Amino acid sequence: MEWWFGDASKSILLLPKDYFGSFDLVLIDLSETVASFKVTDSLDVLEALTLLMKDDGIFVKNESYHRKFSGMFKFSAQVILYVPQFMSLSRTCSIELIIYFFRYKNPVIGAQVMTMGSRTIDFMRVNIVDHFSEVNPNILLPPLVETRNKFELFHDYTHNTSSLSVCDIYESSSDDVLSDKQSRSPGIIFIAEAEDVLITLNDIDSFRSTIVDVMKECGLEIFSDNSSPSITGDIFTFVTNVGYVIARTGRDTSYVGLDIHFWTMFQLQNKLANFILEALGSDVSSTTTYRVIAGGIFNVPLWKQDASLTGPHVEDSCDTYVKTGVSIEQDINQPNIERNLLIESLKIVSGDNIRLFVLVGNKRNSLLEKEKIFAESKSRVAEIVTLSCPSLENFNPNGQGETEKLADCERSIHKSIRNHARDVKFNAIFIHSSADEVISSIFLKCFKARSGALRDEVLVNESLIIALQLKTNETWRQNLLHRFKSEVFEESPASYAEVLVKKDDTTGRLLLTNGFDWSFVDKLNRTVAEMNTSDLSANVDIILGAEWLYQEPFIPHGIAKMTDYDSTTSLAQWDTQNPVGHQVIFQLESKRNLNKVTIERSFTNTIAKLNVCKTCKDDIRKFDAVGDGLVMTVSWSLGNIVLLWDGRRHIDMNIFTFFEDVEFTDTIQNTFQKGFRKSSLVLIHRDEQPRGVGKLVVYKRDVKFKPIWSRIDSK
Repeated sequence: MEWWFGDASKSILLLPKDYFGSFDLVLIDLSETVASFKVTDSLDVLEALTLLMKDDGIFVKNESYHRKFSGMFKFSAQVILYVPQFMSLSRTCSIELIIYFFRYKNPVIGAQVMTMGSRTIDFMRVNIVDHFSEVNPNILLPPLVETRNKFELFHDYTHNTSSLSVCDIYESSSDDVLSDKQSRSPGIIFIAEAEDVLITLNDIDSFRSTIVDVMKECGLEIFSDNSSPSITGDIFTFVTNVGYVIARTGRDTSYVGLDIHFWTMFQLQNKLANFILEALGSDVSSTTTYRVIAGGIFNVPLWKQDASLTGPHVEDSCDTYVKTGVSIEQDINQPNIERNLLIESLKIVSGDNIRLFVLVGNKRNSLLEKEKIFAESKSRVAEIVTLSCPSLENFNPNGQGETEKLADCERSIHKSIRNHARDVKFNAIFIHSSADEVISSIFLKCFKARSGALRDEVLVNESLIIALQLKTNETWRQNLLHRFKSEVFEESPASYAEVLVKKDDTTGRLLLTNGFDWSFVDKLNRTVAEMNTSDLSANVDIILGAEWLYQEPFIPHGIAKMTDYDSTTSLAQWDTQNPVGHQVIFQLESKRNLNKVTIERSFTNTIAKLNVCKTCKDDIRKFDAVGDGLVMTVSWSLGNIVLLWDGRRHIDMNIFTFFEDVEFTDTIQNTFQKGFRKSSLVLIHRDEQPRGVGKLVVYKRDVKFKPIWSRIDSK
């Protein structure tokens, strides 16, 4: 486990090259604003992060990103976690792939939305693995064996064969990352809390020799080496050709706090940190580490090598990649294809005695083979009613008096629908291939009128609208069923789906709009699997859910209390935490290049005004032997400060104190900034963290309080 804190757009560029293409799961929790930040001229944060995952990996993002993911990944999905009236909380939480959290029985404002994408994993065909056991139970989700419908939470799904390839993304970024002109100077601060160290911390010379020997073993050239006593032990400061190292010892606690700030040769930083921790005798189980992204130094000798070893990269897998264009679909023309697909679609409809409306045109080819449908549906179809408009025969949209024909057609269809559904409601509607756009639009209008009253009057809840797009130029059929979803059914679990049907080199689409069937996706997936034969293939291409179900009045359900969770272990760890000090790392930038003389003067004046150290001004050390930058350090009994200037517009100031006083660090920042009025030096990042032992996450000001999750709630 590694923690990298800082600007995501900068952090990605500093990740080791071998990280890219190596992760099974990439989980992103970013706002819309941050996700759109540019990492390079051609890559935003989201696109760059996709390069981290393996080809068979999964990419998960909070919030509703299905539209974008459907263009980025071959397979993408969104799922809703809901609690309908007829199900209990434990039964509804029945899927491990929770990508799109929306909890019905929660107000809309409380929705947590997530989206998932993959280049090779088809979420409609994946075999879900239960990673939990009786020893390691999942509190929220029931065992996988108790899951009856693994698709009940699906809201959206897309299979996009023309999505961006990883090589498309990498090709657009490679020229940005590798350039002959240095445009950035990044740095990484590696922070480690080494507890229970085995070497003696009372011998200053022995400790210094230990650190120096490790540095030399790693090939570092040491330019500056000094130490000063502190209230807990000693503070050691080393400045080298690749960065600086701060080590603070705590004699009574066998504790060493490390700050390792590198501005070049980042691949060596982790090695150096591990070697130092090993030399100190600190066990991995008692060591806490994390990184903070900061600034570096311009024009260090190996900056080009650094750029080539970090940032977005795809290891040689794109060398032979050839981009393919979008394939041109040819219309499918298989005998009986329409009847066969209709019969297959009716398997999605629940129960027997199916009553079916069929909208047909007025041409002779609109003959519906009812007897064969009755026979081949194995008697599940009880009644078929055809709907048509003879008044529209020879209809001319530009002719006089044609408007009345449209009105007559609407009245005729509306009356026929109501008459046939007077006693028993219908289960499905089929838009026959002979029905043209005019009569289909009139049919839709009948159901849209009077706020969907006809829908509730003539259709069962789990109804299904079926149409076929057998010709590529009939995209209006897709729009028609889309509108049934959004304008007639409106709310979840209503959804629109497309099934791609292929025979040899020809293609057609089965179009479906689900009414209010919560198990629609599961039925669709099983039906499509049965449709695949030796001469015909079928795949679900698109599922688009309707609006989230609005519930009024809202009634909370399944409220979890603090007492539902065992906090014994967590509280024990909380009690072992012991803050030793307080650290603030702030990063400043100017709109114009800064002057070294001005920086030195402002830093010196700032240190001179410290009330806690009257002699610190005389103890400032300066280093400017590498690149264009500058390093200034000062240590005293209550802490230390390191300034790093990159040689251009960026300054980092690393402030550590053995006391916790936010006003103190704010004063340092404000005093320092006053020396740069004309340069408009502004704060761009501020990282604040407690330092100490016990896997520390608690500030000293909070140690006296018990966490709220540890309290007994008897209500």
